[in-house]
Amino acid sequence: MLYDLIIVGDKVKAVGKCRQCKKEYETKPFTHSAYLDWKRGLTPIQNTLLGKELEAHDREFLISGISPVGWSQLDI
Repeated sequence: MLYDLIIVGDKVKAVGKCRQCKKEYETKPFTHSAYLDWKRGLTPIQNTLLGKELEAHDREFLISGISPVGWSQLDI
């Protein structure tokens, strides 16, 4: 797994090393049930509560394991 889910109150956050820059990154807290709906393929990530709770860079980390710093290092 690219990251671990850490419980924060009634939500969770993803914490892990960026696949590109290898620095630790953590998302803002989000609803675990929305995360599970996305992981199970029930809804696209931007259409779940994650889309409302998280900014694009946090959703991208969940999808790819690459943080904003890591993306800035890529020459694309």
